[in-house]
Amino acid sequence: MKSRDKAFYREKVLGWIRRNGLIAPGSRVVCALSGGADSVAMLLLLRELGPALGAELCAAHVDHMLRGDESRRDAAFCEALCRRLDVPFTLLRGDARAKAGREGLGTEEAARKLRYELLAGLEADRIAVAHNADDNLETVLMRLVRGGGARGLSGIPPRTGRVVRPVMVLTREETEAVCRLWDEAFVTDSTNADEAFLRNRLRRRVVPELKAQAGAVPERVLENSLILRDEDEFLDRQAARALADNGGRLDRALLERTDRVLALRILRQTAAQAGAELDGAAARRLLETALSGRARFSVSLPGADFRGEYGALSFRAKAGSDEPFPASLLFPGGTRSVAFGEWRVSVGAAPAQEKNIYRIFNIFETTSATIQGALVVRAAESGDTFRRNAGSGRKPLRRIYSDRKLTLRERRQTPVLADRAGVLYVPGLGVNADRPAADGGEKVAIIFEKKRQSGQ
Repeated sequence: MKSRDKAFYREKVLGWIRRNGLIAPGSRVVCALSGGADSVAMLLLLRELGPALGAELCAAHVDHMLRGDESRRDAAFCEALCRRLDVPFTLLRGDARAKAGREGLGTEEAARKLRYELLAGLEADRIAVAHNADDNLETVLMRLVRGGGARGLSGIPPRTGRVVRPVMVLTREETEAVCRLWDEAFVTDSTNADEAFLRNRLRRRVVPELKAQAGAVPERVLENSLILRDEDEFLDRQAARALADNGGRLDRALLERTDRVLALRILRQTAAQAGAELDGAAARRLLETALSGRARFSVSLPGADFRGEYGALSFRAKAGSDEPFPASLLFPGGTRSVAFGEWRVSVGAAPAQEKNIYRIFNIFETTSATIQGALVVRAAESGDTFRRNAGSGRKPLRRIYSDRKLTLRERRQTPVLADRAGVLYVPGLGVNADRPAADGGEKVAIIFEKKRQSGQ
């Protein structure tokens, strides 16, 4: 690899952060520090870029209690590094094996979930994780092996809600080069050599061969991933608009006149609203069934049933569950109403601004410039945070529910309005102060109405 100086890496990472809108001025960023080369390089670069970004930096290390002395070594290393760099540090601990047993997960998946859950509880606007371009390449290869369309092959997103990936523009070799340039050590996780995991086998056997044959493979795959992600999101918006233009109705006529690519996406989106996840093969089978001309049919799916009756099509959640399923509002694309438990939620013009209207409705007003991706109405999820007002602290939404003494059923029945960047509004709590209306775009009103109040 050609020798580069510190300025090269600073500019490369700063350009990536700005290109993808990862860190806004005034943000508090927690750096997820494992002690490996990637996370150490991320900490070093973010520390130096703090003034240019206008961001406040802190760091946290998660001890999953999996590797005994090695885990304790990593935690001590991270704490000492942050003390030397004068970066505020937090040590988080959780038992990944116990979580795996409780939730029926593999240890690796349990550790990943635990890590994000613990990090989500910190007071921060952004959680920076140290995925690099090689990680993205490995993810694309894994999804290619297992089968995946544009969404799967688009790799790791630069941002997922509060989680950002500021050094994904760097290869693994480059993150190690950053550590050498700054004269900082790093630790190595012994499990990275365990070829029982597919990712490690690809990393050790396949990726070196690809690099030997084609050079800068991680960089080219990363650029291709960004293109595929943009195209995938564009097609999602087109499918959402086609459904909205049909009055939100799913029927055979819509699928017949819609391009096959969009028809498959419409089926996958509406299935997700009913709690069923379709892979490509399942979506194709359902499309064939829907277009078969049969007057009536019913197809059982995990989580939902797909039914057709004289051209009208629907996905219905399996009986026996009192938990509402997510329902996309599909903005932009016209007014659409969806049901969520005992609530009806609609996108459209707000009623006249009379004080007494708020006794019946909960109304959230914002601008289209605020919304990132599709709006969704769902129950609270792990990682959701909420700030009541500018002067209060940010808290996990589930902790707020606990403080309010909501029962489990009440928590499941409380709608949360969110987009891909996180929570926007919760009836009874109001607007998330972290998501004020941005300037630009059209005005949008989201109206929450209790069905029993409206006589529905």
